[in-house]
Amino acid sequence: MYADDTKVYKSIKSEDDCQILQHALTSLECWSHDNNLDFNHSKCKVLTITRKKTPLVHVYRMNSKESRVDKEKDLGVCVSANFNWDVHIHTITDLSYVTLVKSGLHTLSNSSLESKASKEEPPRGYYNPSMAK
Repeated sequence: MYADDTKVYKSIKSEDDCQILQHALTSLECWSHDNNLDFNHSKCKVLTITRKKTPLVHVYRMNSKESRVDKEKDLGVCVSANFNWDVHIHTITDLSYVTLVKSGLHTLSNSSLESKASKEEPPRGYYNPSMAK
């Protein structure tokens, strides 16, 4: 069995905070081994979320391995290291566009829509694949 969706986090303001977090990770790993509930280390990630220009970076280890990422998807939400929502917004809009293309909705050819569209500017942020060529 695996321990799914476990999150460990701490506000880091000093090297001591880094050591406290590492101790918590080590304790959690020991507890998981004792209870035959191992972590899938290929799915364990370290994400530092900060807007500081020079954040305190520490190498955290579980089973002698660290996998640091600059973004991660959790429960459908894409969280980036700088806590900017652009990654999430782009992921959702890209997925929506792919869904529209697969469903064929992007090829509607209603004469009233075409005549209306020819008179109006596309909405701000509108993506038209034919304009990209």
